[in-house]
Amino acid sequence: METIIATTQEDLNKVFKLRYRVYVEEEKKFTGVTFSDKMMSDEFDNNPNTLNVLMLQGGQAVGAARITKSTDKNERLPADSMYNFDSIRQNHLGLTSGSIGMLVISKPYRNTAIFRELMFSLFKVLLSTKCDYFIFSLNHECYNIMHRSFGVKTVGEKIWSEKIQHFILPMIMYKEQVINFIKRCESTHTANESHMLV
Repeated sequence: METIIATTQEDLNKVFKLRYRVYVEEEKKFTGVTFSDKMMSDEFDNNPNTLNVLMLQGGQAVGAARITKSTDKNERLPADSMYNFDSIRQNHLGLTSGSIGMLVISKPYRNTAIFRELMFSLFKVLLSTKCDYFIFSLNHECYNIMHRSFGVKTVGEKIWSEKIQHFILPMIMYKEQVINFIKRCESTHTANESHMLV
């Protein structure tokens, strides 16, 4: 399994096609939105502070996520298209924010090992952005596992998204939680290597 930052148009198209396949074809979301060429992208993908993380298996796209770093306290991030995070910014003045979104894993690859590997790669990229906290919206059905695994917290009640055609929860995660998850993954990896050497 290989994880890269999609920078070429070829790799970005893999990200956009995977989003469409997972969100629209597999999960039947965004049904009221038209996507040309079965590729799902928006204006935030053209933001110079956006990173699209792409997971490949034999050159085939199997997972992806998008990270956008704020460069101004009033800048609208992708997460703001789903929820008004202004009060969160007011409570975190002087800190740098980022947005996480468009997290997708192809259906045949949805298992614990692949999910953990994708999140480990994603969190390393999150740490490299030097953001202090991250805002995002989450499928409300996924809250328990995300809270247990990463300690993410809600910042509001679940709301219906007309665009997605699903209930979502506005969330926040801090740099410390990113660091802790990376350390847990690295310690588990080291422990497994030690076990193999015994």
